[in-house]
Amino acid sequence: MLGKIPPITRVLLLCILGVSFIGSHCAGLYSLHYDYHLIFVEKQYYRLFTSIFCVGKLNMLSSIKIYMLFRFSAKLEDDCFRSKSADYFLFILILLSLTLLTSFMVELPFTFQCLCSTLICIWAKKNLKQSISLFGLINFRAPYLPYIFLIVNIIVGGNFIVKSSIAEAWYEQRQFFNKNIIYELFGVIVGHIYYYFYFVVPKLPYTRDISILSSPQLLCKITDWLGLDSKRELILEAGDFIDDEALLERIQNNQLQL
Repeated sequence: MLGKIPPITRVLLLCILGVSFIGSHCAGLYSLHYDYHLIFVEKQYYRLFTSIFCVGKLNMLSSIKIYMLFRFSAKLEDDCFRSKSADYFLFILILLSLTLLTSFMVELPFTFQCLCSTLICIWAKKNLKQSISLFGLINFRAPYLPYIFLIVNIIVGGNFIVKSSIAEAWYEQRQFFNKNIIYELFGVIVGHIYYYFYFVVPKLPYTRDISILSSPQLLCKITDWLGLDSKRELILEAGDFIDDEALLERIQNNQLQL
């Protein structure tokens, strides 16, 4: 089952589950959050990693958040970045770097929601005609999804308070909709910027040959050496073949019934 997950998404999922497990059973809240003094003065550099991937205690709510990130990341990697594992890996590195920069600038102790919001924004912009139902009550097109989350956060009491206590930040991590709307704003802003430079700029008449966010040759060679793209293509082609066989079987059964 784990082998069927796209490789970069698989690594993300294992990091999130591992950090969340440690946060739930081995370490406390104050061992995982981002803190400038503890990281750069006390040299607790692991907090750069744990502050991004910490979802909270492993329960039903955190499982839903992890599932959302997994689904949108897998869809992006398989659809928008198909056979481009190096580009998707570079995208994740850039996203993690910007997330840490945001933590440094506005002192966000936990930034998992920033990561999730950006993935949702880019997926939404790449699926313009996709229809989405929110809790079975509201139907809308995929491009509006990031703004729907932003509006709902404001309705439930969202605010622009950037600096908050660790306890408040931990409380926000335990909510499905974060009251601090900086998380959703981060996703919308970074998602739009990356989408423009990666998907739009190379298609413009005057910048057709310019690829600002293309992967370096070394990274491409590493992914080729690991066989990430070729192995994933075999899995996807096998899945398409199984789907085609199932469809053919259903058609044959219907013909027999007729």
